[in-house]
Amino acid sequence: KVQNYIDTLYTNMSFGIIFTDGQNIQIQMGFCSFQQVSTAICSPACANDGICLKSGICICSSEWKGSDCKIPICQQCSSNGNCTSPGTCECHAGWQGIDCKLPVCQQCSSNGNCTAPGICECSVGWQNSDCKTPVCQNCSGNGNCTSPGICTCKSGWTGEDCTIPICEHCSSNGNCTAPDICSCQSGWQGTDCTQPICQQCSSNGNCTRPGTCTCGLGWTGSDCTIPICQQCSTNGNCTAPGICTCNSGWQGSDCASPICQSCSGNGNCTGPGLCACKSGWMGNDCSLPICQQCSTNGNCTAPGVCTCSSSWQGSDCSTPICQQCSSNGKCVSPNQCSCNSGWQGSDCNTPICQQCSANGNCTAPGVCTCDSGWQGSNCASPFCQNCSINGNCTSPGLCTCKTGWMGNDCSLPICQQCSNNGACTGPGVCTCNSGWQGSDCSTPICQQCSSNGHCTVPGICTCNSGWQGSNCASPICQSCSSNGNCTGPGVCTCKTGWMGNDCSLPICQQCSGNGACTGPGVCTCNSGWQGSDCATPICQQCSSNGRCVSPNQCSCNSGWQGSSCNTPICQSCSSNGVCTSPGICTCKSGWIGEGCTTPICQQCSNNGACTGPGVSICQVPCRNGGQCINPGVCSCLSEWSGSDCGHRQGITLMTYRKNLFFILEHNGGGCYYGQDKVNLIGGGQRSIEELKVGDRIWSLNSNGDTFIEDEIILMMHNEPNKPEIFYTMETIDGHYISLTKSHNIPVYDQEKNQIKFLRASKVTLRHRLFIFNQKIEIKNITTSPRVGFFSPLTLSGYLFVNNISTSVFADSYGVSPNTLQRFFTPIRVYYRLMRWYYGDDYDPFETKMTEGLHPSIHFLKQHTIMFKLIYFGIQYMFLTLFSIYILYYFKAFSHIYSIRIFK
Repeated sequence: KVQNYIDTLYTNMSFGIIFTDGQNIQIQMGFCSFQQVSTAICSPACANDGICLKSGICICSSEWKGSDCKIPICQQCSSNGNCTSPGTCECHAGWQGIDCKLPVCQQCSSNGNCTAPGICECSVGWQNSDCKTPVCQNCSGNGNCTSPGICTCKSGWTGEDCTIPICEHCSSNGNCTAPDICSCQSGWQGTDCTQPICQQCSSNGNCTRPGTCTCGLGWTGSDCTIPICQQCSTNGNCTAPGICTCNSGWQGSDCASPICQSCSGNGNCTGPGLCACKSGWMGNDCSLPICQQCSTNGNCTAPGVCTCSSSWQGSDCSTPICQQCSSNGKCVSPNQCSCNSGWQGSDCNTPICQQCSANGNCTAPGVCTCDSGWQGSNCASPFCQNCSINGNCTSPGLCTCKTGWMGNDCSLPICQQCSNNGACTGPGVCTCNSGWQGSDCSTPICQQCSSNGHCTVPGICTCNSGWQGSNCASPICQSCSSNGNCTGPGVCTCKTGWMGNDCSLPICQQCSGNGACTGPGVCTCNSGWQGSDCATPICQQCSSNGRCVSPNQCSCNSGWQGSSCNTPICQSCSSNGVCTSPGICTCKSGWIGEGCTTPICQQCSNNGACTGPGVSICQVPCRNGGQCINPGVCSCLSEWSGSDCGHRQGITLMTYRKNLFFILEHNGGGCYYGQDKVNLIGGGQRSIEELKVGDRIWSLNSNGDTFIEDEIILMMHNEPNKPEIFYTMETIDGHYISLTKSHNIPVYDQEKNQIKFLRASKVTLRHRLFIFNQKIEIKNITTSPRVGFFSPLTLSGYLFVNNISTSVFADSYGVSPNTLQRFFTPIRVYYRLMRWYYGDDYDPFETKMTEGLHPSIHFLKQHTIMFKLIYFGIQYMFLTLFSIYILYYFKAFSHIYSIRIFK
């Protein structure tokens, strides 16, 4: 614009230049002409260097106005002030600034705007006259509201509203009801509720679960008061682990050995006070040896050993000893020599005459004259009517019996010991009746009678205590189940896999306290347990996101919660979203953002901020492509700054032309906008510009109904400082994604009812984008220049960006994403092999480049035609060979068939 005032004396010219960047420069020029000065008179007079024209009108200088040029001019002075001098605006009380448009508030923090003198209008989330007090919808007495919607909890409390107490130690067996106060569930006790309660559990066991007493080694029973003895017969009681206390009359570690008060080494104690003698011994204590032949002239001192009395000798001590006995006689008793016929005297040296005895006169050897009543050759034999050969007629009519005989005629033999079970048939010879034996025939005969019994009558074996059977060879056990064998009185020897006094207790090598051993190696589990040792708990509902640690108690993996561990945990997921997997918050309609805290307004221009779904607060408009991200806060493009993005940061025309040329030259590549975000497997989100090789992220499969654990293997193209034209697609539920022109994205064509890949520039409103298990309608598609674009490569070939499924490949190669995915197989194989060999921190494609095209991708682009020829050449070669084979086969078959028809 040009203003021109010309007068005969003074000429003043002013004009302004407005540049395309918004800057406005004012230029003023004045000229003086040496013409005659006017002598006109103005009333009132022109003040402040005003010029009075001939017409009586004052021409004022640029800083004054009015008929007399006394009113100063202020370019900026609102009604809240008075212009007191040129360019000086004197503000009224309560106002300030060059133009007096800024109200004055004594107390108004940065959380509010001073809208009128002394009036501080608070931003959303703040209150009180100075807007220093934050607003929290829910903040219990356990915390303090330190910033809008943020309740800072006191020590011992947590949660959005500080109503959740914190317990440093509180197991899953209790509930934290107050800071460090753990209220235990039934059956548990202790400060952290880790100590189970057992009503009965002795010191011989440990209470491992409520009501479950796990016994120590050597103890059993519900309260672990019953000791276990591996060997303890019925003759004793198990009083402590491995200690068998014997009943009276028994001894030994297993109380299987009876006690005899006196049982010499010649017998075995087979029962309390009962001694079974070895062969050759007898008596209660088996101290009496047995000799088959031992006369009264000796003592039986050992089995079969007869020790003779003085003057006796021989195996049976029946041979007397004579000091003087010639060969003419025989020693028949100690020092008594029985002379041979014809001899007599103490030493039988005196011949006997038949008629030379005392009863006769020996006149010569063998010639004896007998007295009356005597007879015999030596007149030594009296005459007796009846005297058997077993006696001697020692005097007339008197028959003196030989040793071992008796009776008037000495026809009855004498036996010192001969019971009624036999007959004395000769001196000392007792001939036993059938079924009896022994020197006195008092010992009955039993064909089979073991040492565990006594033969009391012929053929009848009376068993000792603890034995039975016809031969007393079978021991008696009061209780011995079919799982054992009775090997001794009261001794039940268990079969393999059984134990206990009666072998009724099965043995299980592994059977926890959650089951009962019902058979050898068979552990029958209690309700809620399973497994060979019943150590595996059963949970009716426990998903793969947790581990069953006790019956119907599921211990969740990191990132999951709930009784069945089906509820994911999100650290930040507001009530405007639903936590669909650990760290992934799926927003409800009308909300977006990492924690679903950013509302969506269908219509909210850059002159306002969306504070809730459909709710906006208007502010000063953001200029030059800036976006209003908060009330009064503009997010400017990289070359702009200022509160309203109205100040250009010194960008030169050369830089602008260079970036514009880059956009025009590069437009069509396949890249993502750097500030869009992906979901990390470990939880949370990360912008694409911050991704690095090895980051583990979530992707969706081609149908959009299954999450894929994916990984970044290569950053193909990084341009953080260069602009690019982006196609931004916004869905009806507030999701959005920005892609360059040729970037591929899977879409659902509703009209054709099919899934296909399209470059971003070809996507229309009739298509649907893939969000997890959903096909979402597109509300709007816009194009805009943005700074920073990136192209990551994943293992799957997909990338889940801003919760929308995309392909990592561009359409600029002229082949489908599936073909590119197969083409990049060597790169994926190389990546996996190198990471397996060198570790997960190794980057197989590492370069020193932080910007630009990766060398490997650069090489691929330079030789795109060659690689296409190789790839499609191999495909067509196989197709050609297959076609030739089919034609050859068809021709041969046709030839054979025609021959058969001709025949």
